[in-house]
Amino acid sequence: MKTYLNNLFERVSQSLWLMPAMSITLAMVSAYGMLYWEGLGLGTWEDVPLVYRSGRETSLAIVGAIVGSLVTVAGVTFSITIVSLTLASSQFGPRLLRNFLRSPSSQVTLGALIGSFVYGILIMPAMDDGWEAGKAHPSVTLMIVLACVCVCLIVHYIHHVATSIQADSLVACVYRELESKIEALPERETEEEGSQQPEWGKADFVVRAKRSGYLTAIDQEGLLETAKKGNARISVPKRAGHFVAKGEVVAEVFGDVNEASVSKSISDAIFLGDKRTPEQNLEFLVDQLVELALRAISPGINDPNTAIVCIDYLSAALLQVRSKSLPPACLVDDEGELRVHCLQTTYDGLINEAFNQLRQAGAAYPEIVIRIVNSLERIGVGLAPDDKRVPSLAKQLSQIVQMESSSAHPRVDGDREDIAASIARCQKVFAGHRV
Repeated sequence: MKTYLNNLFERVSQSLWLMPAMSITLAMVSAYGMLYWEGLGLGTWEDVPLVYRSGRETSLAIVGAIVGSLVTVAGVTFSITIVSLTLASSQFGPRLLRNFLRSPSSQVTLGALIGSFVYGILIMPAMDDGWEAGKAHPSVTLMIVLACVCVCLIVHYIHHVATSIQADSLVACVYRELESKIEALPERETEEEGSQQPEWGKADFVVRAKRSGYLTAIDQEGLLETAKKGNARISVPKRAGHFVAKGEVVAEVFGDVNEASVSKSISDAIFLGDKRTPEQNLEFLVDQLVELALRAISPGINDPNTAIVCIDYLSAALLQVRSKSLPPACLVDDEGELRVHCLQTTYDGLINEAFNQLRQAGAAYPEIVIRIVNSLERIGVGLAPDDKRVPSLAKQLSQIVQMESSSAHPRVDGDREDIAASIARCQKVFAGHRV
């Protein structure tokens, strides 16, 4: 259930309709509640200062002017949103749009404008001939307060859009989400990481995907419970972020169990979507930073400084992961018996995901090569000589050394010396490790 709720939240958080829908509901409740309260004469509004007390014509004029303005401003806000999404898609890539769509500032501003508009529309019919001048009208007062709040939100929204489309701000935003995912991981206690496929023999039957899409989440607890009930073993050869074609095997079951019921339970525990999500996939957020860096050093943009910022944040994230335990591949029951094996992210995979493409695409930029080497040095400092996470770092350094020894990328003497110096410092860090 927890995995299902997290998966649902991830989908809903990227929608622009949720906050407006909630605002409309709240506006309807507020409008009818305030009018009902006024009709019953409850409260002591007459003694409250600054509460609106004008007649019907003035009230209609004020509320009508606010409602008309809100429609115009809401249209402008939607236009600004579309323009910012277009700019973000063309400059940073379409996969970065989720960061703009799930922005609380955008959702709250749109929700407040639409909700205030609906509130004003609903209270206007109540301003009939029975509308008493000189009597306190908290419903109109609330309309005026909402208008002031919307003005403040618009100012904040314009500031937010102006800052969020800056490359450095977007990189920091992606990193903060990645950092929060890493902080949720448990502290590293052992050197073990990942696991080979258990030798369970030939599967009794397999579960196939009912649709094509990306594997967004796996309910491991649900799989473990299913395996315990049926005294079976389950192996999932895919992990979150992998693409699954319709009819492809998503799980192998070992044991004499009811195929129909177990297949349904396993299918319910494996969530497929149209796109990758960071819910159980750290590499998705790493890929976002890599994509930003690759676009920055593309010939059309040619902004290596942004790529350097991305590399710095990637090294910070990998430095954090170094002290964390990645999700286990093997799950055991209460008696310690291995029941479920799932393919999981490894530290080697994160290192390769972070640096492989950047090393290849940034080979022509000496500053990019130097920054990657400095990042490997930063991550390697403090690792124990027998740390199992060292070989993946040393492999990246070795590939850079091989790349620099080739003639594919000619360097001037000064650049070659700077790169050689950074490589020497990094090699010194790895010198005491058993690689």
